[in-house]
Amino acid sequence: MRTARPGRARLVTTVSLVLSEVRMRTRLVGFTAAVTLAVLGPVSPAAHAALAAPTPAPSIDGRTCEDGTGTVEYEPNTGTWVCVGGTHDGSPII
Repeated sequence: MRTARPGRARLVTTVSLVLSEVRMRTRLVGFTAAVTLAVLGPVSPAAHAALAAPTPAPSIDGRTCEDGTGTVEYEPNTGTWVCVGGTHDGSPII
């Protein structure tokens, strides 16, 4: 009957220890990722809302623009009419 060599038992033990350490590190990385997502998850909508584009001014008609001492002008870059000056400055014209 063949007996195991003493060096082989030491090798098996060393490999086993290395594999268990790798598994532990993998669990640690997974745990760290889970905690990071749990913390950043609720923060994401607030950050997104803070970076959202500002809401445009409400649309008005040309008469309202002129009554507020503004003038109706065409904006060629956007292809829209806007109120320039007065109390409704920057408001789009409907």
